[in-house]
Amino acid sequence: MSIENVILAHAEEKKPRFAGRMALSELPINDLPRELRHFSIEVDGIIDYLPMHYLVTGDSFYSSLDKGDFANILEYFQLLDSVDLTAMEVAQLYLLLEFPSRGRVILLGVRDLELPFNMPAEVKTQLGEIIAPPVLHRNSDTAQCAFYLFNGREGILEEVLIEVTREYKINHGIYPIANLWANN
Repeated sequence: MSIENVILAHAEEKKPRFAGRMALSELPINDLPRELRHFSIEVDGIIDYLPMHYLVTGDSFYSSLDKGDFANILEYFQLLDSVDLTAMEVAQLYLLLEFPSRGRVILLGVRDLELPFNMPAEVKTQLGEIIAPPVLHRNSDTAQCAFYLFNGREGILEEVLIEVTREYKINHGIYPIANLWANN
């Protein structure tokens, strides 16, 4: 059975109410390790649902529908013992597997935002001092990744903090920084 059929069968098992209405698409692997293939499930007739992502390595896959697959893929890439994964790749893996969302984008800097024209210059300057590309720090026992997201559905700037232990246990949080649409 092809990996595409395996993925569709898995998705239909996890989301039986969508069975028979799912279509699988292979997407470009932007900001992901090159050896991965990225697939997404679309459901005919439904517009607003959590994205369903699959990342394929050979004959195996990691899914946003399976709790723990973010930790599993970090272990596959040996996050703590290798420098192969970048901060951006860890951030992207997080958004695809652990916290799938249609409305959030990773920010590299304040220029990635479309700020309201009437936003005070001092606020724009402050945001420019806060927002930075994803960072990843490793030591022998843990890895920490931090990055900023823009939640386009609510206009909120968010900070994401992820800690990965030697046993690939994940501690993470998403913290609102500012509502960029408030009073505008």
